[in-house]
Amino acid sequence: MTRAEAARKLCEQLQRDVFKIVPPGMGHWPACVGDADVEFVVALTAWEATGRDEQRLTVRAAYNELLEAWHEAARQYHQQGHPAR
Repeated sequence: MTRAEAARKLCEQLQRDVFKIVPPGMGHWPACVGDADVEFVVALTAWEATGRDEQRLTVRAAYNELLEAWHEAARQYHQQGHPAR
């Protein structure tokens, strides 16, 4: 599998993981995950370009931070009276 294919698969997995976190209707709520999404894309792009192991670790950390940001956004959404997942 090429790095591009691996990156695509990781993004597909991210989509599935975010879907598990985000309650229905949250897509219409102006929640913000901060810069976590940008940091993930930057890390993934750098790893895809070079394939360096250190960057792969950075991608994993950015992935986890992005999921945590989605968890926090979902918590805030729920605290504002919207249904939880």
